[in-house]
Amino acid sequence: MQKYKIYIDFEAITPPFTTILGSQVKNNYPFCYTIGYIDKYSQEYYKTRIIKLKSMNLKQLYRDLKEHLTKDIHRLIEQEIEINEQNIQFIGWNPQLENEVTNRLFEINTKNIINSSHQLSLNIATKYFINNDIYFEYFNKLDLNDTFYRKILDSERTGVKANYVGFLIYCYYKNRYFNSSELAEIDLDLLKKQLIKYNKDDVKRLIYIEKHKNEVNNIIEEEINKRNQKNVYIKEFNNLKKLKKYLAFIRLVKETTIEELKEKLNRRNEQLNNYLTKQKCDKAKEIVYQKEIKKIKSLFDYINKSQKKFNLISELNNSIQLRINEIKQYLEQ
Repeated sequence: MQKYKIYIDFEAITPPFTTILGSQVKNNYPFCYTIGYIDKYSQEYYKTRIIKLKSMNLKQLYRDLKEHLTKDIHRLIEQEIEINEQNIQFIGWNPQLENEVTNRLFEINTKNIINSSHQLSLNIATKYFINNDIYFEYFNKLDLNDTFYRKILDSERTGVKANYVGFLIYCYYKNRYFNSSELAEIDLDLLKKQLIKYNKDDVKRLIYIEKHKNEVNNIIEEEINKRNQKNVYIKEFNNLKKLKKYLAFIRLVKETTIEELKEKLNRRNEQLNNYLTKQKCDKAKEIVYQKEIKKIKSLFDYINKSQKKFNLISELNNSIQLRINEIKQYLEQ
């Protein structure tokens, strides 16, 4: 018998919202999922479902989830088979939540669709997936007097909004947390429709990856290289800021020559090493001295590796500041 690939994505209510609703444990409460399937003719099929949370009873929720998900898989593949590791392979994107749920329901792991440990967003990996939709447009315009809601509006993370939508739906059914007048103003059907659109599109992106593996792998490699390069610049930026601060700390006038600076640094370096090797000092001082030795080394490295030769400390200072400005401009792009 063939092994069916089921592409899957869950949305869940997470802490602190679960705690607000009365959960005694810090668990995720999965309340919405989409599954996708590609048949032998490369046709795509999808099913999205929102589970109506009857209470914050996690055992009951998982019983309902198992029942609905089993039926939906059967409908999608048009086979009433046992949902086990021999028959089904679940596939997701960085699927921590999905893995947690499918393991609990069926003792089946959810496989990451890409072989990468890097935490890239699904949207970045599928940037050529044609979709100009704005998610949660109605959600963004709600009139809710809630600190969490206002913070979430400032976030660009749509997954956090989906989490809050689940919280809001539960509150709507149970008349909890919000004023009745606030809840009465919510168009629940429209809110659900936008949630379904968002969740379903994530699974559409999974299937897009399945059909465009080379393209997506190239995008991921490119993004990882960009991230690594950015980290290199951030490290250099922070180091240069420390050098500027250290130059100000040692209080040399602008007309001091580089040779005089080197002599002073060598003397200070020798002094610090003597403190560390010949005198007993407490742990806190030892850490401070070691950090200063590193700064001295970094300053020497900058002077020696620079293509420009400096005569005065003012020229060195200007060079460091210029490089700081260049990196800052790059990081702000």
